[in-house]
Amino acid sequence: MTLKTQQALEQQTKNIAEAVIGLLKEIDSFAERNKIDNKICCARCLKAHAIKTSEKLGIYKQAESIIKSITAEEPGHLGYYLDEEDLIKL
Repeated sequence: MTLKTQQALEQQTKNIAEAVIGLLKEIDSFAERNKIDNKICCARCLKAHAIKTSEKLGIYKQAESIIKSITAEEPGHLGYYLDEEDLIKL
C-alpha cells in the first residue's frame, strides 16, 4: 500500500468516526428533546430518527449495529416519526 493510499484510508476512517460521533450526539439530543413526561422518548421514533440521520450522513452501514440496538421493534409508526411537534416521513 502506498503512503498516499494509506493516508486516504486514514482520512476516510477519521471522517466516518467523526460522523458516527455526530450521530451519537444527535441520538442523545433527540432523546432529550422528545422525552415523554420527562422520562424517556419513544424508542421507535428514536430508531427512525437514527436511521434518517445516519442515511443523511452517509454512514448507515457503519452505524447499523448501533441503530438496531435501540429497539427490536420497527422504526417509526407507519412510515413516520415525531420530532417534537414535527411529523417526519421516514
